[in-house]
Amino acid sequence: MEFGKDPAGQTGNPLQRFRHEALCYGIIPLAGTAADCFCYTRADLQPLLLLLSLIHWTLWAVFWFSFDLGCVKKPVLRACCKVAALLPVGLLVLFQCETMLHLLFRQTVTADIAAILAEHRDKALFKGVPLLILLIALFSYLESERPEPAPLFRRFLLPAGGAAFLLWLLLLPATFAGGTIRNALEYRGIQAQYAERHGTANRDRLPPVIRRDDAAGVFFLVIGESQSAVPYRELAEKKTLFLSELLHSPDWICHTEIRTHCPAAGERRYPGQAPTDYIVGSILTGTGPDSGPQEFRTVPNLFEYAAAGRYETVFCTTQAAWRGFLTDLRMIGDTADRTVWLTDPEPARNRHMSIDRNAVALLRKWREAGSLSGRKLVVLKLMGNHEGNIAPPPELAAANPGVDEYGLSLLYFDETLRLLAAEARKCPDYAAFLYLPDHGRHYRSDEELILLIHLADRFRQAHPELGPELRRSIKKPVTGTKLFPVLLGLLGITPVGE
Repeated sequence: MEFGKDPAGQTGNPLQRFRHEALCYGIIPLAGTAADCFCYTRADLQPLLLLLSLIHWTLWAVFWFSFDLGCVKKPVLRACCKVAALLPVGLLVLFQCETMLHLLFRQTVTADIAAILAEHRDKALFKGVPLLILLIALFSYLESERPEPAPLFRRFLLPAGGAAFLLWLLLLPATFAGGTIRNALEYRGIQAQYAERHGTANRDRLPPVIRRDDAAGVFFLVIGESQSAVPYRELAEKKTLFLSELLHSPDWICHTEIRTHCPAAGERRYPGQAPTDYIVGSILTGTGPDSGPQEFRTVPNLFEYAAAGRYETVFCTTQAAWRGFLTDLRMIGDTADRTVWLTDPEPARNRHMSIDRNAVALLRKWREAGSLSGRKLVVLKLMGNHEGNIAPPPELAAANPGVDEYGLSLLYFDETLRLLAAEARKCPDYAAFLYLPDHGRHYRSDEELILLIHLADRFRQAHPELGPELRRSIKKPVTGTKLFPVLLGLLGITPVGE
């Protein structure tokens, strides 16, 4: 019997007769390698890793192609082969598309597909299983008209498929190790550049505030619920970001030894970082009469900027601003000889503001004991989406008859922040009081200002004439000259220079 001839007497090139199968399985190495190329950022290793990826996906396709043509006679099983072969590369392309959306929108945290699937696992299985059955049924219908390959051709495919599977198993650890090796070399490159930039011989290149032995001591107080750390911890696991050491501390109180890699404009050195300017956006909106928005790259150091009295409070209104603000906070961490993280282990509704009240008492205790003398005090308050859901104390309700519980909770929130800011200003070397939304995961785009939405009712009560401007500002970043100072006033914050 001839090599390409089947029992029905049909002859011809087997790949020509099964061109649809060849096309289906031929897409796998191309799509898989194309998706993998976005994971490899080192130019010196990219060709080798892409070749390894191409071999990996080619062997995967050859194995299923051989099993499809050489071992299976039933259309349903053939369809299962195609679905099993295409499913991994399809998921890889899906997750890489999500990564590309991160880069396009310059966001660190977007809707994570893996997190969504984990959260809605039952729904995903409920919808995913019927989808797989539908795909198998579709391929089964297409397979019903396919001719059988010649027996000799099938015997040739069996050892070819087995060899491809064995080689694929051998290369599988190397394929996974490729990403690990790449990350390790990337980290070594960061460390080498860091050592060059921060070495003893190059210290004159750095701003004075980053030179730890020349900088004044800084007492860095971070206030927030335990759950406030969740977005930071998630980011710290993916990227080298500020607070990673603090977040993994068991008692949330530590003496920081954080060292900062300060990338220049347009430089990208952290793995997985978007190929754009490292800090984007203009969010430092001044509160003075002649002060306008300042880009982060034009402000050498947020600590110096705040200590000079030009700015006291920062509201991050976008994801890019949130990321950039974290980066500048690392400079503060570099100068801090003591960092204290205050958290409430039970983020219950009736205890939400207890940590802030405790912080007021602690600041007073430290100030009276002289613990803050000679240190620049920097307070970071993490604010989330609970400000309108605080159970107010009974005495506050008695002093404000006719005010509903939501209004009382906002009054309690304002009063607590006023006490905290007032106590901080009493410290001899008070430098800055900084605010940051603690749930940055909710920030999707420039059009969503979560913090303003939570304080909208308070705005309308105090300044009804600003209602239209408030509604417009919820759709865009806060850059208005009237609305932003009003927000600071409602929180009891006055610019240092005024």
